[in-house]
Amino acid sequence: MPTYNPQAAYKLFYDPNSQYGGIYQPGEWAQTPIGGGNWNSYLEDPSNRDATYMRYLSGIGLGDPNSAEGAWSRAQLGNTVTGYEASLATNPLLKYQDYLQGLDLHGMYAGLTPQQQGKNPAMQAGRMRTIGRF
Repeated sequence: MPTYNPQAAYKLFYDPNSQYGGIYQPGEWAQTPIGGGNWNSYLEDPSNRDATYMRYLSGIGLGDPNSAEGAWSRAQLGNTVTGYEASLATNPLLKYQDYLQGLDLHGMYAGLTPQQQGKNPAMQAGRMRTIGRF
């Protein structure tokens, strides 16, 4: 019978340490001629930004789309791409991976109100009323 493993829960769709049955270590395939010959060129290709972002989220423990913080973080892909592209005007040599490393998604999420985090405290407990004894 399968058991729940909380340490592996955030790796539901991508495990940064897995070979996925292949012969290459994580990241090596992209260094082959078929993979583009250069790991960074594969991850920096604009058509692979979603994969780069997923690798980043999994690496910082936010790869679980079933957690509120993981789902919020995954929804920030468009904001990170827009922020990265705006940053290129200041530093045209900036890589998307380096831009992501400068973000603090845990801190951003912690700074949100409970409602912005998708939580509704009113649903947790009903209103209480104290009735005094006479």
